[in-house]
Amino acid sequence: MIFQNLLALTSALVVTLIQLGSMDVMGSSEGIKVLPVDMSPSIVYVEKDGKKGIIYPEDWDDNDAQVICQQQGYKSGHARRDLGSEYPYPYVMSYVQCNGTEQHIGNCKFNGTSSLLPRNRYRYDGKAAGVHCKNETVRLQPNVTFGAVQVWDRGSYRLVCAEGFDDLAAQAVCRYFGFAYGINICCSAFGRMEYNIAYSNIKCTGIESDILECDYVKYFPNCTSGHYASVACSNNPENEEFELKIHQSGKVSIRRFDNTGFFCANGFDDAEATVICREMGYKGGSAYFHSRHTKYSTVPLLGVPWLANIACVGTEKNLGKCGKFDWGSVGNCDENKIPAVYCYNRTGFSFALVHGTDKDNGLVVFTVDDKEGAICLRDSVTEERQKLAAIVCKQLGYGNGGLLLNGTDAENEVIAREVFPGESDLFITKIECNGNESSLAECTFRILERNFPFTEDWIPFTMDGCHNPLCYRVRGNNRWLDINRELSCWDGKRRLAVKCFI
Repeated sequence: MIFQNLLALTSALVVTLIQLGSMDVMGSSEGIKVLPVDMSPSIVYVEKDGKKGIIYPEDWDDNDAQVICQQQGYKSGHARRDLGSEYPYPYVMSYVQCNGTEQHIGNCKFNGTSSLLPRNRYRYDGKAAGVHCKNETVRLQPNVTFGAVQVWDRGSYRLVCAEGFDDLAAQAVCRYFGFAYGINICCSAFGRMEYNIAYSNIKCTGIESDILECDYVKYFPNCTSGHYASVACSNNPENEEFELKIHQSGKVSIRRFDNTGFFCANGFDDAEATVICREMGYKGGSAYFHSRHTKYSTVPLLGVPWLANIACVGTEKNLGKCGKFDWGSVGNCDENKIPAVYCYNRTGFSFALVHGTDKDNGLVVFTVDDKEGAICLRDSVTEERQKLAAIVCKQLGYGNGGLLLNGTDAENEVIAREVFPGESDLFITKIECNGNESSLAECTFRILERNFPFTEDWIPFTMDGCHNPLCYRVRGNNRWLDINRELSCWDGKRRLAVKCFI
């Protein structure tokens, strides 16, 4: 009944939202004037239809700041949302959405202070959108201490070819930003970039304080690989020391050279997981992968891609003993997966079918140490569940397989409680497969234990694209429903049961 009431409420809110219509408007530069800003962090003041005001800072980002700053004659800019206006100017624009290429802030999408919204939504609260405009010729993306090297030229940023770009070149880049040291991160390490490669054949001597003081070829780059150069900067010299951390979600982070980063999924398997877990005091470990396709798996949060394809065999005492331990040489980091580990002290993962009518069918369970777990189906559609059943059966040595319970969720839950009694200590959930995998290890998923806190990383709750209170309520209700779908697995519902075929 609770679920039905919540679903009805959510539907009603969505209908109301549709009836109100979208309040996004494609702005016009007519009637909008941006008042001057300097190169210190500044509040953006706007005159709209002759009225001076400020911009509401929610959803204000670097793309919006870039447009403001370039409109003022600067090369680039960063968003500031921590600036306050002492005088209570009215909010004349809100929820600005620029892509960064517009010539005028009025050409971006934005909302006015619409009468459809409650007045107190826009009462003055001291917050205002701000910018920090810069005339830097060189910048790093996505972070101020690491990222792709980008050089301002002919009205846009350009990339530097990775071929021939070494630690001497990285030091020149980092000195430009005031750091004492820099190292090369190769190659195209931060994913796809929207800019073209225009600089190549970089040759530095080690004394330069700017990459443009080095020798280079411009506009006609000799860059057959098509990879761009990246760096990591620090005020401490490079050494072999590093710090490993296994997060509660299972994700592994690695801190080195004053920069936190991660392992690329490329070449990461149980051997690497075993060595990592052993370094952390466990007997062994199993590798699995999270999906990177979430708001909270972006490169700035993950950090520097420090290692890939390190070729452990699983018997090493520490990672430094693995075969290809080459810091910063990662190539093209897998953009779909994030490595994670599950450490154990007795026995690793073992899958089986239980409580079936024969050995080829039953509830899918797994054991690790003294814990028993199941696979949570969550809210996946029937086709996805059938795909998952086939993958599990292949992993168990069968040719194919399908769902054992083919009724509705409500019918399956009643049968599952009767036929498959008992509770589980942990669950595999949030599974994403493409269908041609031969085991779950090739998919992405999360491992959920009892009393696991549902953080923003687990079930994202974002207001991006929300432009009114009704949208807020819908997003909040949807997250509440997602959490309860996860919790339903603990009650014996939505557990995967399969029937396998030779």
